[in-house]
Amino acid sequence: AIKDGNVEVVAKIKYLVDQLADLGRPKLQNIIQGDESYRLAQGKVAKLIASWKAKIAVNDYVDIYSAAESKWFESKIVSIDHASNSCRVHYTGWQDKYDEDLVLSEKLVYPCNTFTRRKVKREPTVKAEPAANETVAVAQVPTAIEATSDIVDALQDRASRRRSRAPEPPTDATLPAAEETVVEEKEKKVKPDKDLNDWICGICGLLEAVDGTDLVLCEATCLRSFHTGCMEQKNMPGPTSATDTWFCPDCRLATHKCFICHQRGADFQDVFKCNLSTCGKYYHKACLENGKGAFIA
Repeated sequence: AIKDGNVEVVAKIKYLVDQLADLGRPKLQNIIQGDESYRLAQGKVAKLIASWKAKIAVNDYVDIYSAAESKWFESKIVSIDHASNSCRVHYTGWQDKYDEDLVLSEKLVYPCNTFTRRKVKREPTVKAEPAANETVAVAQVPTAIEATSDIVDALQDRASRRRSRAPEPPTDATLPAAEETVVEEKEKKVKPDKDLNDWICGICGLLEAVDGTDLVLCEATCLRSFHTGCMEQKNMPGPTSATDTWFCPDCRLATHKCFICHQRGADFQDVFKCNLSTCGKYYHKACLENGKGAFIA
């Protein structure tokens, strides 16, 4: 990939290796510290990415990583200041007030759709015109709306590979009696459990695993998901995990990293979970007191 100048492939591998090394994987740390060929490869990777960044132009689309959100965003280059090696970017789908100035050398910036989902263009559906002697029914059956959103495509693609317990449908379900009112019918409907877990891996930060492994959901409080290939063997779900409850190592040990300072602490002693049921993040009280836009309930 380095020889071919394939920045997308090189970027994916580099990001994954950096993430695993930061997590303290012993094998990777030994490679980084003692393998001369690996260090040479790292130098070539840095030159390749720097060369690509130097060619970025106004109106180009790129992928930018947000450390605050732990997510990748597709962005458009609005302007460039070559003197300071900085640029102004507009995040696709966001209002202009969120446009940001950043220094290219200080941010994880890679070619567009390296980490974000590529938008799929669909062929327009041509509706056949009725013949002159053909009558058109007054009540038409509504046509299905095609989902063109890249986010919907991504979620549908991953849904089949997310492993978690799912409630079995009742076998004795019956239709409501004819005399029941609409209100009573609505009250009897059971809302399915919402899947609140993240759609990106809590280790590599990617939606799709580089090695193609499945995304498994932690069913405790952190609401995170993990590629099985990113986890150590001892922490991976067992063969019955499709039906049994699985907790990630952090939830089993009741220790989590503060989302602000990234330092680990004991749950409800050092770090405290956000009160929102839809949020699985933990924080130090001191970090919240020093932060902006956050408060302690």
